[in-house]
Order: sequence, then C-alpha cells, then structure tokens
Amino acid sequence: SAASDVYKRQVLKQLQSSYSKFGSVAFDSGSKTFQIDPSSGDEADSLKYLAQNPTQASSMGWSSLTDSLDKTSTQVSKLLGSDYSISLMNPNDTSQAMYTTKNGSKTYDIADQ
Repeated sequence: SAASDVYKRQVLKQLQSSYSKFGSVAFDSGSKTFQIDPSSGDEADSLKYLAQNPTQASSMGWSSLTDSLDKTSTQVSKLLGSDYSISLMNPNDTSQAMYTTKNGSKTYDIADQ
C-alpha cells in the first residue's frame, strides 16, 4: 500500500542514519529485508575478521551489536508489521548475512556456526 511505502522509506532513512558509520543500508523488497552493508564502513575490518573467525564473536562484543539490531528490529515490526527482517551483511561476501533478526529475534547468527 502507499502508506506502507511511506513507512518503509522512513524506516530506511532512519536505519541509514543510525547505521551510517557501519556503511550503507538498502531495502531488498523480495525478501522484505533491510540490509546493512558494512563493507565501506568504520567496522569493515573487524567484521571481516569476525566473519572469518566466528568463534571470536563473544570476545569482540558481537552481542552488543546484535542486541541493538534486535531492538531496532522490534521497532521496525511495530511500524511495518511482522514480515520485515534486518540483516547485517558479510563484508567479505555481501550476498551473505552475518546476522539476521526479525520481530526482535535472531533468525541467523554466524557466531552460532
């Protein structure tokens, strides 16, 4: 609907502002996912390292980032409904997610491998 398109644009703008130091944010309409692409951001190097060494996640403060993504996801669900996800993409391969959350709960976490 037109209303939900307006909300989606607002949410996208908000996410782009909130995660600007991480990189770019885009909306993938096929999967209804807001994708944070960190490959150009301040955290690119540490996220690349974490993607290759997921067992290091807990010592790198991964959970504070994923908790923040879960909270953001809860807010997105309140605005747009429960069909929308947020993914932090892998800077080594931006077609793959490192973390995905939907309705405030993780659906994928590279650190669980």
